[in-house]
Amino acid sequence: MKCFCVKPWMIALAIISALPAAAQKNNAAPKKWVTVSGKIQFLWPEEDCKRLGYNLNKVYIGKGEGYEYKAFDSVTVKPDGSYSIKINATVPTIYRIDLLKYCNRVDFFADANAEINDRGYDTAKVKIKNPPYVFIKSQSLNNKIINIINHIDYYGYQESIFVYNEEYYANQYKNTDSAWATYLAKQDRINKFQQMESARMRLVIDNYADQPAVVSALRRTNWMKDADNTLAILDKLSAKYPWFRDAKDMKEEVKTFLVRTKMLENGKPAPTFTYPDPNGKNVSLASYKGKYVLIDFWASWCGPCRQAIPKVKDLYEQYRSKGFEVLGVSIDNDKKAWLKAVEEEEAPWAQVLTPDIRKTQTDYMFSGIPTMYLIDGEGKIVDKFTGFTQEAEARLKEILNKL
Repeated sequence: MKCFCVKPWMIALAIISALPAAAQKNNAAPKKWVTVSGKIQFLWPEEDCKRLGYNLNKVYIGKGEGYEYKAFDSVTVKPDGSYSIKINATVPTIYRIDLLKYCNRVDFFADANAEINDRGYDTAKVKIKNPPYVFIKSQSLNNKIINIINHIDYYGYQESIFVYNEEYYANQYKNTDSAWATYLAKQDRINKFQQMESARMRLVIDNYADQPAVVSALRRTNWMKDADNTLAILDKLSAKYPWFRDAKDMKEEVKTFLVRTKMLENGKPAPTFTYPDPNGKNVSLASYKGKYVLIDFWASWCGPCRQAIPKVKDLYEQYRSKGFEVLGVSIDNDKKAWLKAVEEEEAPWAQVLTPDIRKTQTDYMFSGIPTMYLIDGEGKIVDKFTGFTQEAEARLKEILNKL
C-alpha cells in the first residue's frame, strides 16, 4: 500500500489557506431579527377548522406577488387573538403577512419591529371580498411609506365599489327614470377614479423614490405604460441598496415585460392555448380561425370583470352575425367558484379555465383583470384593453363596424 506522508510545510500551507475563510466567518454580519406581533379580533370558528381539516387560525409570513406568494413561516394565534413571530431581518426585504387563512394580507418591510392588528374572520352573515385597511405600527420609515401606499390602494377599491353600486341601482330604475343612468353612462367614472388613484401613487413614488418601500408603490401602478422610468428608479435603488433583492427581481420582471411586449404588439400572432371548458372539453384559440375573437381574461372574484360581462353581451349580440366571438378565460384557482360564476353569468360564449395561471399571465403579459385581447381571423392581435372602459367599448365598436 502506498503511503502518503504529510510534510510540515504542507500543514503550514493548509493553516494559511484556511485563514481567509475563518476570518470571513468571524467577520460575517450577525443575524438581525425583528418581531411582528399583534392581535386578531375575530378567529375562525372551530367548526370551520374541523370541516376543512386544518387550523385556519394561523399567521403566515411569506414572499411573492399574487399567485406567486409562498409562506415560509407561520405561528398559531392564541385563543385571545394575540400572536408574535420573529423574522430574520439580516437583509431587509418586503414580506407579506397573511393574517389568518383566507382573511387579510398586507405587505411590510422587515427592518424594524412592527405591530399589525386585524379584524380577522368576517363575522357578517353576507360575506363579500372587501378586506379592511390594515395599519402597520412601526418606527420604520419604509413601513410608514407602505401605510400610505396601502391607504391609497384601499380607498381606491372603496371608490370603485361605490361607482359600480351606483351604476347598478341607476340601471334598476332605467325604465322609469333614465336620466340618472344616462348621466352616469357618459361619465366613465371608473377610468377617472383609476387616474386619480394613479396620480396619488405617483406622488408617493416621486417623494420616496430613494427608499426600498417604493417598490411596493411601483407594483400598484400601471408601470407597464412607463417601463423606462420604472427601470431608472429600480437602477438607482439597486445602486444605493445592492442587498435589496426586491428591486433586482422587479428589474428583471420589467425587462422581461419589454421583451414580451414586442412579441404582443398589434399585428403579431397571439400566443396559442388550449384550455378545458366546464364540461372538460378542450377549447383551442386556433378553432376561432376566420373570426374576430375577444379573449376576456377574468375571474369569479373580480367585481369589475363581472360588471363588464353584460356590456360584452351587448357587443356579442350586435356583432355576432358579422363573425365576432368571445372566449372567456378564467384565472380562478377555485374551480367550484368558477363554475358557479359561469352558471350565474349565463354568458352565451365559451368559457375555459387555465390550468397554469402564471403561464397565462406571462404569455399575455397582464396582472390586473379584466384584460381583453381582440384577435383577428388570422390569429393576430388587433388590440389590447385593460379594463372595459368607455374608450375600450368605443374602440371595439370602431373595429367591429368594419367587419
